[in-house]
Amino acid sequence: MKAAEYQSQEHWLYSFIDEYSIKSSDDFHRAMHFPGPIKRLEELAQAAATDRLCMPTMPEGAILAGRGIDMSGEVGCFGYECVRHDVDLSYARILTYFDYVVAEGVAPASFLSELEGIAKKDVGRLFYRVGEAIKMLLYFRNEGIDKHVLFQSKGLALCEKHSKELRESPKPAPYLPRDVVDKAISRLAAEAKVAARWSNGAWYFDVEHEFFSDPARMSMKGQKSKRPSREEVAKSIVDYYSFLMQSDVSTASRLRLPLAQAFRASWMGGKSKPVDHSSLVALNLRLPVPESVSLGDLVKLRNDERECFQVFRSALSSAITEQIGRRESAAPDEIAKAVTREYIEPAIADIDRRLRINQKLLARKSGTSIAVGTAVASAGVMSSMPLVLATGVAAGATVLTHIYKYFDERGAVETSDMYFLWKVARLGKHR
Repeated sequence: MKAAEYQSQEHWLYSFIDEYSIKSSDDFHRAMHFPGPIKRLEELAQAAATDRLCMPTMPEGAILAGRGIDMSGEVGCFGYECVRHDVDLSYARILTYFDYVVAEGVAPASFLSELEGIAKKDVGRLFYRVGEAIKMLLYFRNEGIDKHVLFQSKGLALCEKHSKELRESPKPAPYLPRDVVDKAISRLAAEAKVAARWSNGAWYFDVEHEFFSDPARMSMKGQKSKRPSREEVAKSIVDYYSFLMQSDVSTASRLRLPLAQAFRASWMGGKSKPVDHSSLVALNLRLPVPESVSLGDLVKLRNDERECFQVFRSALSSAITEQIGRRESAAPDEIAKAVTREYIEPAIADIDRRLRINQKLLARKSGTSIAVGTAVASAGVMSSMPLVLATGVAAGATVLTHIYKYFDERGAVETSDMYFLWKVARLGKHR
């Protein structure tokens, strides 16, 4: 299915961006000085909250982004720089194989819940969060990334009324056994490293523990003179993060998508319903995508080298299927390691070896160095750029014979199954 069929999954803030010709977060904050745009923002959120109650059918090649990389701001910092760093790093790896990332972003129901009855002095923080989200959406559009990111509100398999009641309930998460909840709270209260600060009528906590893959953050309203106890903080965190993690699992199950988890709470035992085993293996692949490769560059390379990308993914899918057949009982991460070890690494090494040997052979046969610019020295496109000897003398017939062989070899390399992935790796080296 084509992305055009999923325009309804565009983030609801894009409608506000288009209606008010928002080009930057500054434009958004200026608009928030007037009641009309504020009212319109609320209307768009209400419409989106109603539309998103049903779960749509997602396109093939989609994956659900878990908490920490879903742009919801529920876990971690919601500032633009932090969100973009995490998204660039994780989505570039995901889109090296998958076609779409399904994120949440600022959920309309969450926005409305915060807006309802908010104190005037606190509304600035809410609009700051929305402004930072708009920066990300504009970045996606400017780089062409928006065509690969769909948005869907998360939640448990409950209607909005009961979801809200559950979020606001002081009771432990009802979908976990009581003894699991109590044990997690007790361990967290006794063992966690807790950093606290008070600001504007609320306590803010950073909690480090082996339960969490990254520090957990929690805010609790209260007076500066009445800091919540460790037990109260532990209970709030267990309940809150259990809800978030379970909403990931529940949403992945209903959408029938693999879940990319960037944040884990180890007391959680919930698992989504089985999805295509090959997708789980692909999700566990450690593809050689350098951190220096930006998400925009990766998307551009996919578009420029569409045929190479399709060849790469088809070959990788076949390799995954073959390894699953050999190791049916193995876990997805073990199968992924086997694919990397037996297929990806040898193929990438073979491309490097063939190009290195032929480049050396070309220089040796010509008797001098050849200046070919970036067309040969890097993974560039083979163009009609003339080859010129470093001495300034035009290449002779004998030398040209070896040059043609060099280009023949590069042409063969470009048909390699792993050529696209090799170009991704090279893209990082040339930044």
